[in-house]
Amino acid sequence: MEHLLFIDDERFFARQYSRELEPHYGVTICRSVKDGIDILNSGKAIDALILDIQMPTPPGVADYETRDGVDTGLWALQTYRQQLVDRALPILILTNRRPDEIEKRVHSLHFRSGQVEIFYKPDVSPVEFARRLTTALRWWAQLGTKAEGK
Repeated sequence: MEHLLFIDDERFFARQYSRELEPHYGVTICRSVKDGIDILNSGKAIDALILDIQMPTPPGVADYETRDGVDTGLWALQTYRQQLVDRALPILILTNRRPDEIEKRVHSLHFRSGQVEIFYKPDVSPVEFARRLTTALRWWAQLGTKAEGK
């Protein structure tokens, strides 16, 4: 079973979306970026990362680096970019912030083409998000298979 790491400090949204995902995937929910990064660093098998943007600043990180939590998810993407690229994890950003403002910032980080998708919570239901996640995982797996020459 594929396993998802879901990092979102808002319990309501995390539970609402994960309920739709859990029948099909293993889901680990972290309510802080620090906990999510600890899981990534643990070597646990993760097949996709679901990430919120606005979350509390992690301990030991200056508030200005995350704009007082407004950009914590973007800070995590920038700080751990190489690890995320090396692990070839599809990243699905699920946020209350308008996607166009996030898209410019993510684009400047130069992830692999198609590695990051951005979803606006008010516009995507948990059912639709689960469908889009499944499509992203299939596409990403197919892309990896082609890259390996299989």
